[in-house]
Amino acid sequence: MSPTQQESGNLSAKDKICFRGSNFNVYKTRIQAKLKAAGLWTTVLGHEDDDDEAEEKANKAFNVIIKPLDDDNVAYVCHLKLVSDVWALLTERYESRAYADVSHVIHCMHTTSYKPGTSMQRHLTELRGFQQKLMHMGSMVEDEMLGKVVLTSVKDAFPTTVEILRSRDPPPTLQQICDRLLSKESEVNDSKPSKRKHDEEQVLYTAGHQIKKPRNKMNDKCYYCHKQGHHAFECRLKKKDIEKGVHRRSIPKPDEEVNVVEALEEGFCLATTTDCWYDG
Repeated sequence: MSPTQQESGNLSAKDKICFRGSNFNVYKTRIQAKLKAAGLWTTVLGHEDDDDEAEEKANKAFNVIIKPLDDDNVAYVCHLKLVSDVWALLTERYESRAYADVSHVIHCMHTTSYKPGTSMQRHLTELRGFQQKLMHMGSMVEDEMLGKVVLTSVKDAFPTTVEILRSRDPPPTLQQICDRLLSKESEVNDSKPSKRKHDEEQVLYTAGHQIKKPRNKMNDKCYYCHKQGHHAFECRLKKKDIEKGVHRRSIPKPDEEVNVVEALEEGFCLATTTDCWYDG
């Protein structure tokens, strides 16, 4: 049976831990507590005298350290004979990495800022998540410190509220800070018109100020020249005819017969198959 499957009979499911390399601080804290409770911590540090019980204590300490490891970490330390060397190798391999992870989480917590218009509850939950994550990594962030982080993260959105909370004596608790920020968010949201009301007002405004577009004359037909796209009063041909003294209802179509009936001194008489005009 692999060490990942071996569990002590007197440990509950909550107390069991399997170390896979990502939670070294939790593993280290709990293993140290077990070793100290069993009187085996001095053996791990290499301070135990050579006596009849030394080997037995070393075996027990080795079992406590090895049992929570996964198969990869067991293979990494199984060649070592001394329990002190096993503990030193695990610490050397993972402790610096754990410190780097803690520093990264702390950096994220201090650089997270609230964006106006987003959920305040979600923002506060995110910061509390950093606090819980650091606690599991062995780094404790007190509520008082988290309250200061929260105020810093919202100072750009609510500067006046932050200054008031910071000036209070005694300082407000984390819960009081969270309650005030949630209340402030509600006040801001209530002071803004709803999106639906804004849309309705925009529709009314647009409907009342529509700009009249010019009529499309593409399908309009001039009765004078029989072409589309303009009216008779705009017709260039009609205007030219008027300048020449020609007055007629319309220009004859190609299929209409046009005959000059008689030329007179005053003018001429023009006749078609449909109408007759006299120009004098």
